[in-house]
Amino acid sequence: MPETTSPTTTTAAAGPKKAKEKSQYGIERRTRRSRTVRESLKTKIRAAEKTAGRSQTEAAQKKIKAAVSALDKAAEKGVIHKNAAARRKSHLLRKLAKAAKAATAEVKKKKA
Repeated sequence: MPETTSPTTTTAAAGPKKAKEKSQYGIERRTRRSRTVRESLKTKIRAAEKTAGRSQTEAAQKKIKAAVSALDKAAEKGVIHKNAAARRKSHLLRKLAKAAKAATAEVKKKKA
């Protein structure tokens, strides 16, 4: 069978290239947005871990609350997976519980 080309196939060739460029632009935009969200998330988590490590329970609670909120928002936006967010929240809350337990043990020790 002889191959025939229709006039539409020759003009349609410009379309996919432009579509690919637009798609790539969208990916780059999403990547930039995700990167900023992840960076702020890491900062909040680091701050929360730092205060929890120092047994400053009230300050740690505030920082962890902010970090948990940021994790939830990041998971909601699709920046990180929801299970990854849950795992990180669990680790933060475990550290807070450990710090609170250490603080209460320290207070009991001083009273005795």
